[in-house]
Amino acid sequence: MTTIKDIARRANVSDATVSRVINNSPNVKPQTREKVNKAIEELNYYPNSLARGMRSKKTHSIGLLLADITNPFYAETAKTIIERAGNHGYSIILCTTNNDISEQQKYIDVLLQRKVDGFIFASVHWKDPSLSAVIEAGLPYVLYNRKTSAYKRSNYVVLDNELGAYLAVEHLYKLGHRRIALIRGPHTFSTGKERSNGYLKALKEFGLSHDEKLIVQGKYSGKESYDSAMKLFNSNKPPTAIFASNDLMALRAYDAALFCGLSVPRDVALVGFDDIEIASHRAIGLTTVSQNRNLMAEIALDTLRKIIENESPQEPAQVVLKPMLTVRETCGSQMKKI
Repeated sequence: MTTIKDIARRANVSDATVSRVINNSPNVKPQTREKVNKAIEELNYYPNSLARGMRSKKTHSIGLLLADITNPFYAETAKTIIERAGNHGYSIILCTTNNDISEQQKYIDVLLQRKVDGFIFASVHWKDPSLSAVIEAGLPYVLYNRKTSAYKRSNYVVLDNELGAYLAVEHLYKLGHRRIALIRGPHTFSTGKERSNGYLKALKEFGLSHDEKLIVQGKYSGKESYDSAMKLFNSNKPPTAIFASNDLMALRAYDAALFCGLSVPRDVALVGFDDIEIASHRAIGLTTVSQNRNLMAEIALDTLRKIIENESPQEPAQVVLKPMLTVRETCGSQMKKI
């Protein structure tokens, strides 16, 4: 079994230098770090995280709690977090709560028993009591994508969701649309509340009537959003455009439009939210609000790591990223004359 001493001999450095490289210490010259990493690779060395944890009283593990692993946004951001954590010597314990607070509480209890060094939450509700055990114990944690009203001084990395929704509706309005529907997410989540608020703000500023029949619930899921889109298309005055609060709901609305014999974007324009990878597929070309999801995930991991390693100030870390509208084929350059 390869040891630190073997690495030190191969790289012609001290054991302490090898230890600093393995633990990502900044006090190592770049050329020395490169030499040590080359020796590590040549000797197929894997750090013993259990032994390191016993010495440092840390487990070098992080609990990552996702709302729904079947949603590509969470799967794609989880991949970024796992890879970046590995580069810094941390392993990720992945849990999916299916948007259930009781499931989240169960996983928190398990992760506390495993003595993880910190938590990353992408699963919190707007009013969420389940974080109390983590926050009251003073354990490192970061929320991303969603935030909670239960703890005002929480650490989070989120998007300006209200502005993102506003940009989506503004784009549709400039194309000539006046009956713009919303397939919204649940208001039990900050994302659902804020994106609905942005939609309503845009309607008010552009002088569009607030028609409750144009606002339907999608629950961030496939079946509900498909059924809601069908309800819109089968109404007496169907919308000429739909803004969906995430890309999955927008894609199911697209499916419903095709089932009804409608052409996208000629008969109905669509805008989603998240800019998941499949949104850019040439057969779809979904216009969507980009969260810059990889940057969000990277900041979440880096923020937590700095808190764990005592490199972060005592004030809560609260990062709000700016959205960007990514225009593709589902809106067209102008609406069909009606």
